[in-house]
Amino acid sequence: MALEPLHGDKLRERVILLKRFLPHLEWNWPNEVKSKVNEQVFGGGLPLDRPISIEELAKTVTDAQLELMIQLSPLKDYYSFRGKYYTVRRGGIFDCVSSWEEVKIGVRQILKVHGKKGYALLKALVEVTEAHFEAIAARTSEIYGERLYPSCLIAELREKWDLAWEVGSKQYPRWAMPEEVKPAVIEVLSEFEAKPVPKLSTKQAEREFLEVIRMEEDFQSYLKELVKNRLEETVRFGKEMSPSYIIDYLQSLFGPVIFFDHLLSIAQQYSICDAEVVSKAGFRAANTGFNLALFGEPGTGKTFAVKDMILGNENLGVPPHGLPGINRYCGGMTPAMFIAIGEAYVGRRFNFIITEFNDWFKYRGMVEPLKLAMEKGTIRYETKSYTVGPYNFTSFFSVNYNTKVYERGYEVTVRDPNFNAIEERMLCRLHRLTKEKYRELSRSQR
Repeated sequence: MALEPLHGDKLRERVILLKRFLPHLEWNWPNEVKSKVNEQVFGGGLPLDRPISIEELAKTVTDAQLELMIQLSPLKDYYSFRGKYYTVRRGGIFDCVSSWEEVKIGVRQILKVHGKKGYALLKALVEVTEAHFEAIAARTSEIYGERLYPSCLIAELREKWDLAWEVGSKQYPRWAMPEEVKPAVIEVLSEFEAKPVPKLSTKQAEREFLEVIRMEEDFQSYLKELVKNRLEETVRFGKEMSPSYIIDYLQSLFGPVIFFDHLLSIAQQYSICDAEVVSKAGFRAANTGFNLALFGEPGTGKTFAVKDMILGNENLGVPPHGLPGINRYCGGMTPAMFIAIGEAYVGRRFNFIITEFNDWFKYRGMVEPLKLAMEKGTIRYETKSYTVGPYNFTSFFSVNYNTKVYERGYEVTVRDPNFNAIEERMLCRLHRLTKEKYRELSRSQR
């Protein structure tokens, strides 16, 4: 019975595969490889004295015949193939399986390590069939936005990831990306492009952007694992979960007094999408996202609620209750560093956890840029040696700081008289060390 001819992507892969491993079939003259394929695979049914159309052959050849043909190729020890339908390892190890997931993992790792530089080079390679290095470097620089000489990076793509090959003669080498992997590479690059790639003005922001990519990958990996292995369980939990469920859970852990701090922290996590709240009349009334501040006397559990509850603390046996890959802990960071790295988060929604927030205001001139950050304004910060921005900060803060608490009211320890402008842009909760709170803190820490 005649085989039904193939069409589409699978046919395209077969053509690329045959052209790579058996270009001898298209030669005008008889040759040893063509003779072996003719005798051992097709029983003498192929013409030897004229070119064989690989496009036509690919439509009718079976996978079993394809495997035999690859085994007869003198190029099997030099080339590989990683397609959606076929995989060939060096040595001619043939399999009818996809390698695209392997390719995507490699591309994501390149983006995680090299960020926009890796993106620019991959994008340049995807766009060309083959080109001299100088042309690829020029296109990479154009995509990157400044001069870039990616000699080491393209060598890494060749040696480690098998995503760039040297083709042509030794005297005039050219570079190419294997055609069969390009759709998989384009898919990952599209994910990268879906989020804005900000123009960064400092080295600190460039390094931080790699951290942003890593955190986003952590979040995506967690979601994929959840969908793959725990989807039904998660959907069932979502249907059963309610505010009262969370309150009961937190009260069982921390008691009826201090649970509310942790409830606010968790609520802030799940409002971070910053969705619009629309009135009955159809007008936008507000957004769900908010900045959170827990302040008050020392030793009242503020840091635990803001940091340990969200990020987890192995030493205390506390699992993380926050969203994975969404929280950036700023312990030990100066406010100037924050303003520099904030540029890497443009167009994204992250939560910045800052303990001892009042320490940031020991530096002069910090109120105005932080106020702009909290109200999603345009930040521009200039010193005599460098300039940051302008950029719009779109993430949120979760902070804690100590204050002097009196019987009526409190007094902040920040000397800047404009600090009130910061507090006005946060949801603030004052902590008093009452007897009830002290007892619950003692019980929860046992």
